[in-house]
Amino acid sequence: MSDTTTVASTPNPTVQALVFSLLRSVLMLLSALGIGLGATVSDSTLMLVSGGLVAVATAAWSLWDKIQTARQAHVGAVASAQGGVAVKAA
Repeated sequence: MSDTTTVASTPNPTVQALVFSLLRSVLMLLSALGIGLGATVSDSTLMLVSGGLVAVATAAWSLWDKIQTARQAHVGAVASAQGGVAVKAA
């Protein structure tokens, strides 16, 4: 069984998820900027590699966050089905 606790609530995006989404967007913008500037600035190989690494890291972070959100939604759905009351995993 999971050691996740559940509380009765309605679905509502959390501030943390919104802040992380904003941070991921900024990282993606910076990676695109690094890739774009890497073609025109000296030592462009370093900029291209760093821009690519930021893009890959941001995509991995986004994927991990989506998987964690789906797991929490599943726990809440199971608890809702078992209890007959809408709950959201805390």
